Amino acid sequence: LPTPSDTFAVPETQARALPDSGVSILICGIGGTGVVTVGSVLGRAAHLEGLQANVLDQVGLSQKNGSVVSHIRISPSHAHPKAVRIGPASASMVMACDLVTTVLPPHLSCIKHESTDVVVNLHPEMPGYFQKTPELDFPQKEMLSVLEQAAGKQKVHACDLTALCEDLLGDSTFVNLMFLGYASQLGLLPVAQHSIERVIREGKMAVEANLNAFEWGRRAAHDLPQLLEFITRQARSRKQGAKELDHHTDNLLPHLTAQEARLKKFVSERKLLLASYQDNAYAERYEVLVSKISKAEQKLQTADLGEGLRMTEAVALGYAKALAYKDEYEVARLHLNGFIHQQLPSNSQGIKLTFHLAPPLLSPKDPATGYPRKIEVPGNLALPLFKILSSLKWVRGSALDVFGYTAERREERKLIRDYEKDVDWLLRKMPEGLTDWQYMCAIEILELPLHVKGFGHVKHSNLQEAMKRREELYRRFDDPTSLTISSLHERRATA
Repeated sequence: LPTPSDTFAVPETQARALPDSGVSILICGIGGTGVVTVGSVLGRAAHLEGLQANVLDQVGLSQKNGSVVSHIRISPSHAHPKAVRIGPASASMVMACDLVTTVLPPHLSCIKHESTDVVVNLHPEMPGYFQKTPELDFPQKEMLSVLEQAAGKQKVHACDLTALCEDLLGDSTFVNLMFLGYASQLGLLPVAQHSIERVIREGKMAVEANLNAFEWGRRAAHDLPQLLEFITRQARSRKQGAKELDHHTDNLLPHLTAQEARLKKFVSERKLLLASYQDNAYAERYEVLVSKISKAEQKLQTADLGEGLRMTEAVALGYAKALAYKDEYEVARLHLNGFIHQQLPSNSQGIKLTFHLAPPLLSPKDPATGYPRKIEVPGNLALPLFKILSSLKWVRGSALDVFGYTAERREERKLIRDYEKDVDWLLRKMPEGLTDWQYMCAIEILELPLHVKGFGHVKHSNLQEAMKRREELYRRFDDPTSLTISSLHERRATA
């Protein structure tokens, strides 16, 4: 992983001026992401500078993904203490670690127009309802607009810090420390940067990673384009064999509009992922099918359908999703490539690593639901097994694949075969020309794998629904008697 010292230097920003009335900071986030830790770090940093700091954490019954709010008041040592809870239009600054929590009326009311600074993490954290409604849309733009209307557009500073954290640190665990660095470099915190760094060192837990997160946040605030360029260079250097995998991609979309450029980039990225998932031949299989539908759809454009390359886009997304089903070999590979495993050698003192898994044939059934229950597997047993399984990915789908005989794996391979048949069927239809109705039906058929989410019985249920929808779309492809294009749009919007 790269370190902040590998990139550009950043000047230290002066701390926010501290009036006698103090500075009120509202942190809005969700449980399990370190919101309370951020408040604790700020409070401790203020005490190191001889300031008054009062912190009120409102966690209620929330655990993972529940709303968590911290009210922080930092004042000069001689100031008279005030109530910690921040009232309406009283916040000096709002740290929107989670958009959904921040736009709730009690928290939104703390913002004063053209006075309160709002720092936003744009990463979408889906609410709990998403568990039952996987097609739920995340209204990021609408919520950001609400914050801009409340505070004033110039007072809102937004960035997808979670994505940066994953790119630079390999994991989103440290995103709120990156958030602190981001806000600090903008000059919005009333404590000095060196005080925050001292508190992190005092914590004696993942010190290096936390300090790096803080420094990356500072760089994101100072020069985000330069940081993104650095991330791009790092990604290119990690993609060994990219030229070999991309030798066909350059011919996929010869006339690059903005949509086509995005599509080309996406196909290139998915090829690299599929090569890691299985091998280069698997990645080539993916590109060949995308190339076929692309060429056929480009000819369709002469019919003035005016839809762009939406079928190609649907295949690029849907076929990649179908091909990269998460079986035992892939779970093992992802665990071994993950941040935790990479960091263990230097940060393993006193840490007991346990994996919660539901291995086939070994997982007990839940007596109430009849579904498999996860079991605890000690790290010293799981990691060697992961290494063995990851090395055996070449047997995937062959007669030697013992896991491939399970019902779930057979369903996943059948989905791939059915998808390839769907594309071949549409390729035979396309030279005859497609009506607008048929074009919309074709796109939805090609997007069906995107709706097959989850694992085990959850995935099975979603797959059954997708197959029912597939049969319906096939029937209606040439006879849209009871389903109009507008109603199809409505169904997709509702989903």
